Amino acid sequence: MSNKVIKKLSIGKCNATLWQGEYQGKPTYSVSFQKSYKAKDEWKNTNFFTLPDLRDLYILIGHIVNKQVKEKQQSNKQTQQPAQNNDVPFEIDSEIDEQIEGAF
Repeated sequence: MSNKVIKKLSIGKCNATLWQGEYQGKPTYSVSFQKSYKAKDEWKNTNFFTLPDLRDLYILIGHIVNKQVKEKQQSNKQTQQPAQNNDVPFEIDSEIDEQIEGAF
């Protein structure tokens, strides 16, 4: 099975693409990041980010981690497994989180 895109998220000029693949019969997940920019009249993409772009990347990563933690906690509740320590070492601005929540 080849990798397939699950979701695409964007904040500012930064984009995150969530991928699903398979390894030894089990699903695997990965994320790639790009920045879109306009050169003359043409849109291009790069994997290089400026220091101001890091805030947007931070928000994207935080949202993805928070979503993964929430899904894990939900799964633990449904299977009644004890919760594991899934603390996220940062908080995401709830307003921004709500803006991109619909992407999931």
